[in-house]
Amino acid sequence: MSPPRRHTGKRAMPGGGPGQPSLLPFYGEVKSRIVARAEEIRNILATLEAGRHLIIEGPPGTTKSTILRTITEVCRIPFYLVEGNVDLTPSKLVGHFNPAKVMADDYKGEYFEKGPLTRAMEGGILYIDEFNRMPPDTANVLITAVEEGEIHIPRYGAVKAHPLFRVICAQNPFDDVGTMRISRAIYDRLCRIRLDYQSEEEEREIVRRKTGCPDETLVKIAVRVVQETRVHKEIKQGASVRGAMDMVAIALRLREMGERDAEGILTAAMLSAMSGKVWLLETTARSAEGILREILAGVLRQPDMKWDPDGEGSKEDERGGGAQGPRGASGEPAGPPEPPKGEEQSEGRPEGWDDLDYDPANGPAELKRLARSSPEKVIEYFRSNRAAAREILQSTDVLELYGHIRDMLDPELEEIAKRYATRLIIRLASQIANIGVKTGSLYRSTTEAAWDEIDVDATLERILDRPASRLDENLVFLARRPEQKACVVMLDHSYSMKGIKISMAALTAAAIALHFKQDYGVVAFSTGARILKGLNQYKLPALIAEEILSLEPTGYTNIHDALHLGIGQMKGYEKKIGILLTDGDWTAGEDPLQVARRFDRLHVIGLEEPLQVEATYDEVALRYCDSRMDIFRPGGGLEENLRRYHGSRVELLAREGRGHFTYVHRIEEVPLAITRCLTA
Repeated sequence: MSPPRRHTGKRAMPGGGPGQPSLLPFYGEVKSRIVARAEEIRNILATLEAGRHLIIEGPPGTTKSTILRTITEVCRIPFYLVEGNVDLTPSKLVGHFNPAKVMADDYKGEYFEKGPLTRAMEGGILYIDEFNRMPPDTANVLITAVEEGEIHIPRYGAVKAHPLFRVICAQNPFDDVGTMRISRAIYDRLCRIRLDYQSEEEEREIVRRKTGCPDETLVKIAVRVVQETRVHKEIKQGASVRGAMDMVAIALRLREMGERDAEGILTAAMLSAMSGKVWLLETTARSAEGILREILAGVLRQPDMKWDPDGEGSKEDERGGGAQGPRGASGEPAGPPEPPKGEEQSEGRPEGWDDLDYDPANGPAELKRLARSSPEKVIEYFRSNRAAAREILQSTDVLELYGHIRDMLDPELEEIAKRYATRLIIRLASQIANIGVKTGSLYRSTTEAAWDEIDVDATLERILDRPASRLDENLVFLARRPEQKACVVMLDHSYSMKGIKISMAALTAAAIALHFKQDYGVVAFSTGARILKGLNQYKLPALIAEEILSLEPTGYTNIHDALHLGIGQMKGYEKKIGILLTDGDWTAGEDPLQVARRFDRLHVIGLEEPLQVEATYDEVALRYCDSRMDIFRPGGGLEENLRRYHGSRVELLAREGRGHFTYVHRIEEVPLAITRCLTA
């Protein structure tokens, strides 16, 4: 089928019948306008042509919007953009009646002001950016539209979808601030295509096209810096190609202003362009600026990265070197690179460090290993090197060291370690406390105290029913009622909870405290269970963290009593969430599986790999299968069903509690585990 000519005004018709144009012939033109992405463009066009709706996932700056805008422009398809956010209500998506016209002439179809969904259903693409920021009740409006191809609007009637109608959603799956979990009902109705970062050469071409910069070396440096941010060990998510484009544009303007210090121009341009675009790991102690300076210094030491601000383009120094080549301004051979300005050397060791019996080349990593295997050696060193001890105990390494050596520290050093560990935990917790999004159900109210926005349709109905009343007496407001949910963190402090484990427990509790602010509790348990912070009790997160760090590892693991005490605190709440942190199976108390089912969500964070389940567990599992045949596969056989649940019993708790189960072994893994709990 031949494509329509652009000047005829005809539009491509995905999945159209005989005589209707197709999207597929436009593949070549769309591909020619975008750098690379041939496979992704082909798959998107094929999905749309097949009559399917689509979700595109990828980090920022991976051409999601560019591809879709190009497709709609080339194919002459109407394009309706919606930004997903918590304030997006169903009426903003669907539309509403014009109040003035309805009051003057009653309800008529022509007085309905169509929203982007309604307009797209008449023939176009509805593009929802940041889809995972959209409230669930608004997202659910899409289900009928994409499944049935029809929506019903009160007083307006049915809107049937044109064959051209498609819904395309885009989201960054790595973002966890202000986002929410997309329901399986919606995912099941969408096809999925993932876009990742492009190659270095492809990103150079993008920067050249977007900035018009003829200076190849400047473009190369900017793109290399961006690429390095994506693999740096202290950066959770690096900069997109937009960072390189911004860096090049700013560097060119600085050069126009007369600046000639190559490294100074590059540093200033990079910090302005990228310091807000990189997402640091929560556990890093350094600033974005310091890490970026380090990356740029490394890039400029590479042999093909000499930039001359007075040059016309790429002038690579055959001898290698950075912005000034391998020699300094004086012509003398350059010595070892100096640490970035404003940053302390992270690998330096305190004076007297070499007296400790370990390999100095491994630095803090070897110190932490010694603390696990021979803590008395670390204590001996601390006693003879007080200044070094104070410095070490006020570094990020304290979170792991503290649990291993706290019982051997003298009161002064113990107080220093606990104080700094608490401060560090609160700082880390504050960086992950805002993950997820706090939404609630929409409700209507006639009081301004509940005002989020005016419900136009409900207000019109009141006005028409009460024509003699004043306008302000008939206003109906839409607002969101916060979800009545509570969370209880249940922390194991049995005998095996030593070392980094207790620090991870304190970090989790502090993050939950800062996230929920008030409706949360903390339970500590070993052979028995006790409340550290009740739901109706106020306690500073720092005090909670300090109290957890002071818990003595002792006794057995009575998970039943912990769950029972935790669920008992949440009476009266609509949604009851539990987060259990433990390093092993239950070894005391009753079977906790029955209590786990009483939570709406029970998440389990395992603090080490589980032990192999003992053979006697077969008998427990068999009884369990008999008691829960409703959840097992019919006709699957006892052995098959047993294999499905023949694993860690704490993992069974998460399954019974409809929650997530996650293993964490390092403090750096805790934020991701908490993210999974808070966005479930």
